[in-house]
Amino acid sequence: GMTEKIPRIRKILFYMALTIELLLVIVDKSAVTNPYVSYFFRVTFLLTLAVVLLSQYTRREWIVLLVLTAISVVSYRLSGRNEMLRFTMFIAACREIDIPKALRYSFLVTLGGCLVIVLLSVTGILGSISLTQDYGRSDGVITRYTFGFGHPNSLQCMFFMLMLLGMYLYAQRMKWYTYLILLVANYGIYYLTDSRTGFIVATGAIILAAAMRADVFRRHVWPYAGGILMMGGCVGFSVWAAANSKDCWQPDKLVDKVDHMLNGRIVQLYWGTKAQAGAINTWHLFSSHASEEYFDMGWVRLFYWYGWIPALIAIAVLVLFLAACARKHDGAALMLVVSMSVYTVVEAHLVSEYIGRNFLLLLIGAYFASMLHAEGGTKWGILQKGSVNESAK
Repeated sequence: GMTEKIPRIRKILFYMALTIELLLVIVDKSAVTNPYVSYFFRVTFLLTLAVVLLSQYTRREWIVLLVLTAISVVSYRLSGRNEMLRFTMFIAACREIDIPKALRYSFLVTLGGCLVIVLLSVTGILGSISLTQDYGRSDGVITRYTFGFGHPNSLQCMFFMLMLLGMYLYAQRMKWYTYLILLVANYGIYYLTDSRTGFIVATGAIILAAAMRADVFRRHVWPYAGGILMMGGCVGFSVWAAANSKDCWQPDKLVDKVDHMLNGRIVQLYWGTKAQAGAINTWHLFSSHASEEYFDMGWVRLFYWYGWIPALIAIAVLVLFLAACARKHDGAALMLVVSMSVYTVVEAHLVSEYIGRNFLLLLIGAYFASMLHAEGGTKWGILQKGSVNESAK
């Protein structure tokens, strides 16, 4: 009957949505322009909505989903941005999907897509191999390699994201020398792109990934507590930067010194855009249609684009996620969140409308019930009668 077909239909719809989202990221990173992005987003939203209608959740999960959906609708009405709604639905759609498998699929599709971009640039078909310009740093006009990704930081970023996902997926199979190979590859990418900040964060991620393999770290609560504090520090620093951005031209101020270390990323917030975009005076409880500017600092962009309420909800979700990781001794997931948090201070790759950029959403989906302590008990589906939750092991 119909009930036997539901898991299969659900899986097909989910993978259709995931595939479209992953391909959109690859097209976005390439030299191709895609004027139809928002239409594709509507399609993937409807697909994930269908998956949710075909899934079952505990009462607590339904309540949280409804609350998040309501807040997302408010966010959409006020800011014109539908990401919160799409992300909520995507996370909910992960409920009865084999997430490790979906992550492996994401890894292979993204890796394949990135190799195609590199290949097309090297053969001269699409995108340039390097970019020679003044990058606003002390070294003046220099050549940095892009291999079809448009900007050297973009090439470094995709390498970093693939490396993070690879280290997460294959954590149990990696040997000590695999980490050494990654350190060498990371240096090679640095040599080509000269992306200092990305290189430093990626190096830290490799060391952290190797460390979190050890039971002495993985099985204790303090590294996870440290991860939550570290993330709080990244957010706190970003709020401080947005609050003090105006003073960046004054050499005696601390913020000006820090700004020089971050290649002028803080000064951009107040002075670099037309409406002091990103400076703390442009943040609201919910963002408005006027919040359109782009800049590099990711956490700042989160608050500026979406407002205090959605941003704080996102941070709360990450805190609950790390708490669930601590209970499950998932050291590799801690490595991901810490590395991504630090990276997001200076780069906004993960704060975007692209679901396919942020594979953490899949992991949050896998941990959703665990985060809410809702693993036991009865589940209800809109199209299915209640059933006892089998996944409560």
